Amino acid sequence: EACGILAALDYDQVEDASLDQKPTLHRHLSPFVSDRHIAPVELHREALPTHLAACAPRAELLRTRDCHRYDGQGYYTLSPTYRLLNLIMHSEICDRGYASGSIPLRGLEEYAYTVKAEGSAIDWPLLSDCFSRLDRSQVLISFLWAANRLLDVPMPESLSGCSTARAKLHY
Repeated sequence: EACGILAALDYDQVEDASLDQKPTLHRHLSPFVSDRHIAPVELHREALPTHLAACAPRAELLRTRDCHRYDGQGYYTLSPTYRLLNLIMHSEICDRGYASGSIPLRGLEEYAYTVKAEGSAIDWPLLSDCFSRLDRSQVLISFLWAANRLLDVPMPESLSGCSTARAKLHY
């Protein structure tokens, strides 16, 4: 059903055989893309890989999800906070962007759009706590610093006191 709804919204599924070869890192189907929408849609089999799932228990993801309707069909998306958690975890940890020192432009662009569209709905202390529980706070701060530096996305007020020295040295 979800694939049909995405097709009706002018999304096409990208054929990406490499996803099938990396089942432990990628828990989603091949992405769906559209020229009319800024970000791809990835239908996930699981929210996060097992080694990262402790920071976002499935029950919490379900409890905070957003319900939407299109053409009489209902569907759910992660809350803005957990969408950002998934985005940053995916681009920086699962895809090893942080470890390799690469700048995740696609992720930064999607982050900037989400903050602009839904910034008031993002629970920054919760997002920070999720990364802290995994001892990955520096990953979050580096990502936010890069978005601020490259796309002029303001640092969240609740995290503005965090040191960005490590992020500056990292990139």
